[in-house]
Amino acid sequence: MNKFVLIAGLFFAGQAFAAWSGEYADTLQPQKVDGYYQITNENELAWISATFAGNTKNEKVKFMADLDMGGKAFVPICAGKGTPKFQGVFDGNGQTIKNLYIDSDSSKVKLRKNGDFGQNQGFIAVIGNEKKNDFTLKNITLKDAVINGDVELSC
Repeated sequence: MNKFVLIAGLFFAGQAFAAWSGEYADTLQPQKVDGYYQITNENELAWISATFAGNTKNEKVKFMADLDMGGKAFVPICAGKGTPKFQGVFDGNGQTIKNLYIDSDSSKVKLRKNGDFGQNQGFIAVIGNEKKNDFTLKNITLKDAVINGDVELSC
């Protein structure tokens, strides 16, 4: 009996800390503290990508942990037809995102579900406003990242 409880406990604990599956249905909304979305895991970053797709967002995001995206196809933040723009702050807080994989063909497939397509490729596809400086990306490291595309590419 005790062995079963221990094994079941380890199984469910492992599920709670499992990395992002690559499916946007598995995303989790991050907690918002002092106006910043606090990114603590890969599922929360995927939520940011899914939620900000197709919309201009003026938000603040802060990373609270290193992330390993596992090389699974990631749709860029504010991806779409080029009209959504990220305005606000992305504060890496000294953290690292490893194994980020962005590919224009994969992004197009995932975005077609919403009627959009992956025109611009990068960690954040389209940023700011042409008329004013309203975007900050700071203190973040991308390690072993792959960004492929046949369109405009950015970090």
